[in-house]
Amino acid sequence: DELPDEVDVVVVGAGLAGLQAARTLKDEGLSVIVVDAGNHLGGRVSQLEGLAPWPLQLGPEFLHGEKHNLVKKLADARGWKTRVYQWPDRYYFGGTPEPGGAPGGLVRAEDADENDPDVAECHRLFDELPDVPTGRDISAASWLADVVGANARVRKLADAIYANDFGCSLHKMGMHESVIEKKAWKYGEQYLVLDRSLSHVAAALAEGVDVRLGWMAKRVERGDGGDGGDDA
Repeated sequence: DELPDEVDVVVVGAGLAGLQAARTLKDEGLSVIVVDAGNHLGGRVSQLEGLAPWPLQLGPEFLHGEKHNLVKKLADARGWKTRVYQWPDRYYFGGTPEPGGAPGGLVRAEDADENDPDVAECHRLFDELPDVPTGRDISAASWLADVVGANARVRKLADAIYANDFGCSLHKMGMHESVIEKKAWKYGEQYLVLDRSLSHVAAALAEGVDVRLGWMAKRVERGDGGDGGDDA
């Protein structure tokens, strides 16, 4: 279908954030269309069927935060169940443990947090965020290696635990964002697993919203007033 001649807002991207934004705008009485170049709702929310007896989540698997969480509110309103998931629940360390040294093999997270000094140091650094530059952004990789002088194993742990949580590598993880998130975070620390794929969340958010899949936004132009686009 062709786009209408006039619409108040065009949201580019039918991921969870885009769909929620569209619903919020629609609830405020604005006309909204969501366009996405892909062929499914949810953006990075994706799953693989048939490889295992259960669907394998290829994108996000859990909700971070039990407070002020819009997805949690939606799930509760629909009677969907969640369970608390300890993340990480286990670490896998290559090699074999040495007396008085770092553990090897599969280790419970609580044991590693208590007994492994590098794991404890990794958590301390990201809890306290010492000496993060204020005048410029810096990658987590540079901060760990050049500013706080973390050893190689701590940096590997940080890449597996904290950068993974951001969905990127230490070289792509900005410390400015980490500081802002730590100051502004109000959502609680629980990790929640939904009793169904997050694709159900995307479908629920898309209900009643005009979503056009397979539509690529090739150009976005800002109007002279600076508050809207004349062409997209």
